[in-house]
This record gives sequence, structure tokens and C-alpha cells, in this order.
Amino acid sequence: MVFQKHQKLHITQSALSQQLQNIEKELNCELLKRSNKGVELTQEGEIIFSYAETIIELYNNMLSDIDKIKNDSLKEIKISSCSSVSEYLLPCTIHVYKNPIRMLDFLLRQRKQSRL
Repeated sequence: MVFQKHQKLHITQSALSQQLQNIEKELNCELLKRSNKGVELTQEGEIIFSYAETIIELYNNMLSDIDKIKNDSLKEIKISSCSSVSEYLLPCTIHVYKNPIRMLDFLLRQRKQSRL
């Protein structure tokens, strides 16, 4: 099971085995139960596998966020409003909406209600 994964990783089985042994030495624990029936994860291996999945998911989310920035054509939002809305409602709304990852600029104009 585990050793068939080397093909998906594009590395040799011996290189995968060596990497696993290096991790086991570094962490001072066995990650796999090896037997003539096959290989399965130990409790420590399950923990490491769970963290590895989380790290991979975070990495993929990071790449997705970077891609969104590169491909997002919306860079500025212009808002015109009356004074009461721009003083009381918009600051909170913009604070909730503004995401430092997207790097949007907000341009606010305060106008009299008759000019909106």
C-alpha cells in the first residue's frame, strides 16, 4: 500500500523507504508497522499523516490565494454615500469585507443625500 505510492511521487521505492527511515530517526519513533501481511501506520504515523494532510491543504490554499491576487482585476471599490452612512455604517462594513490578501483599495466619498 504505502510502497506503491512511490510511483505517484515519481521516486523509487528505495528512496521512499530511505526518506521514511530518516523521518523515523529524526522523530525517534516508528511510523509504520511492517509485517509479511503488508504495511500500516502506527499511532505516531497516523498523527504525522494527519498533520501532513493539513500542511498540504494549507499549502494549496496559499497557492490558490496567490493565484486569486494575480488574476483578480478588481483593485478598487468606489463608494459614495450620505454622511451618516459613511460615518457609522461603512467603516464597520469595510473592515469586515477588507481582506489583506486581496489588497483592495476603497475610495469613499461623502455627499449630500440630494447628490447621490
